[in-house]
Parts: sequence; structure tokens; C-alpha cells
Amino acid sequence: MNGSDLPLEHGYPLRGIVPGWYGMDSVKWLTRIEALDHSDTGLFMTERYVTIRLQAVGSDQRPITGMQVKSLITEPREGQFLTKGRQTIRGAAWAGENGVARVEVSTDGGQEWALATLDKDIGMYCWVLWTYPWAPRDSGSYTIAARATDDHGNTQPASRDALRIDGYEMSWYHPSDAR
Repeated sequence: MNGSDLPLEHGYPLRGIVPGWYGMDSVKWLTRIEALDHSDTGLFMTERYVTIRLQAVGSDQRPITGMQVKSLITEPREGQFLTKGRQTIRGAAWAGENGVARVEVSTDGGQEWALATLDKDIGMYCWVLWTYPWAPRDSGSYTIAARATDDHGNTQPASRDALRIDGYEMSWYHPSDAR
């Protein structure tokens, strides 16, 4: 890791990295690898690493698989006071095994959206950096949001499914306030 042996807390001596899947699937402290010709029916894939969506009766549980499209704003930070004049909103987006097709930015809490400029996509499983030039019309508080769409047409939702009760796939876009 970074030119050194993998530390114990990160899985020494060996850690399996599963490109395009969430980090909990990147298993630490491997002792063996087994290839299956069927879906994994072990505890973690059937009871732990699952999405849980409430139904009228009971719940629908499914294993978590590939990453969903997501973006985040890195600048300005939440609650940051901005200087007057032109600003650059910056962030990153990713889509697991899919490519990032576009990122849109809103400076009015999600009412109107404009395309951001994507940096060069360096390949599958990588973050794509993006920028959006912005000149606020007036002084005051602004709610900025960014949403990404992958090359299969999947777009970040505005909110989480209210019937989901698990703690996984937090992929909806999160507005940020700047002044």
C-alpha cells in the first residue's frame, strides 16, 4: 500500500479488491479464494450486505452488488463564505463499472440545472473530476447541488427511497449551503 507492505488493519497479508463494488466487498485477511458457479449463499451476502426495502407485508432483501452513480461537491465546502465575483464549483463523480456521462450543477436548491465540465475520464472504476464556473447574481445564501448520470442513463435521485431501512447505497445527491 503506497509502496509499503499492507498494514494489518487494512488486511495484511492480502486483501481482495472488487472493482466497481462497494468497499465492504473488498474482503480483508484472505485465507482462501473460492470460485462459485452459483450466487453466494453465505451469511454476509444473504443477511448482512443486503438492501432492505419495506413492503406492505415484510421486506424485500437483495444483495448489494455494483456501485451506483454518485457525485459530490468538494468546493465550496458546506457553510463556506465566498468572496464576491466568479467562483468555481468543483467535485468528483463515479459510476462503478459504468462511465460518468455528465454532471449537472444547481445553485438554487435543485430547481434549475446546468452542465458541469468533466475532466478527462481515465477509465472504469475511477473518479471523474468536474468543474462548474459560477457568478452569483446577488449576495446571500445559496443551496448548491450536483448530480451525476452514468452512460447507462442512471441519474442520482434527489432523495433516498423512504422505504429503505438499511445503511447502504447512500447515492442521492446532497445539497450544500454556501454564502
